[in-house]
Amino acid sequence: MKKIKIAEFVGSMNCGGTETMLMNVFRNIDREKYEIHFIETVNEKCWYDDEIIKLGGKIIKVKEKKGNIFAYTKSLIKLFRTNNYDVVHSHTYLHSGIVMYAAKKAEIKNRIAHSHSNMNTVKLTISYKIKKLFLQRLILKYANKLVACSKEAGISLFGKKFEKNGIILHNPVDLNKLDNVDTEKVNEIKKRYGILSNTKQIILGHVGRFIPIKNHKFLIEIAKKLSNMKIDFRLFLLGDGENFGEIKKIINQNNLQNNIIMTGNVTNVYDYMSFMDVFVMPSLYEGLPLTVIEAQASGVNCILSNNISKESDLQLGIVKFLSLDNIEDWINQILKMGKIERLDKQTIINKIKDLKFDIQSVIKELEKLYN
Repeated sequence: MKKIKIAEFVGSMNCGGTETMLMNVFRNIDREKYEIHFIETVNEKCWYDDEIIKLGGKIIKVKEKKGNIFAYTKSLIKLFRTNNYDVVHSHTYLHSGIVMYAAKKAEIKNRIAHSHSNMNTVKLTISYKIKKLFLQRLILKYANKLVACSKEAGISLFGKKFEKNGIILHNPVDLNKLDNVDTEKVNEIKKRYGILSNTKQIILGHVGRFIPIKNHKFLIEIAKKLSNMKIDFRLFLLGDGENFGEIKKIINQNNLQNNIIMTGNVTNVYDYMSFMDVFVMPSLYEGLPLTVIEAQASGVNCILSNNISKESDLQLGIVKFLSLDNIEDWINQILKMGKIERLDKQTIINKIKDLKFDIQSVIKELEKLYN
């Protein structure tokens, strides 16, 4: 049987929400039925590249040359034609306009634009608005399927047309990973960082790239206030990114290095979530963050900025949305949620399956898009 050939067009395959979502899909999809290429717009090696190749995928690098958009577009058309893809699935927000145009010119029949962000909470410059208007028109003209992780993310990129013609595809949780939490590794982590059991110590956690939109500086302000209140706490920051060094410097300047633990990228996120009391995410904007779904799947209480889609709440009663204008509300909520008992694991799993946030349900929906 001839495989369906798919190009997943991404900025990179580093350790971010969209990339992790794609890897969850790639690990679980029938790779005897689908041949998947990951097209990256960076030259350097990415976090997931080795695993993609090991699983039988292919990595293609296409670095855009600044100021030479016509040559870049021409190279994409040639790439799509040469590989004779059945599907081009773009995850690069506005850049998807160029990808969809090139895919149409290459006579690719199945052209999917996928939004993973809600930019409607951000003040945009005039130049960005003009750019968005042009590229949005390209998407709407040349994509034949509009997909988003949430309704808000869909409207943000595609406009009101998404409400009529759009498809919501959840960022999925691989429930099998919940059963693979390594107790021995968890105990090692807790011992290494002085995590105490049966005490009033509060364990906070955040997972995300060190980039401005994740708002790590707000987390440091929370840590400063908790420290001044003499609260016994640890704040785990999982991830890496361009602002890693800057955030580390600020942490050291405020003598918070014993309270705030920067782990870098990790492969065992669920091990860390297994002992978190509160997951905190003060993002300036998001689509529907996979890490928030993973935190709820782990039973962790979540405090999120109200810039994050309300669709990310799985209705388990463990999510609170707060404004970034009042940090005292965040402190009070952390202290309130700090030692609430976790929900029953089966209750959580049932809810995730009911809402179709599990990997099997999402793959079924994705196969409908691809076939």
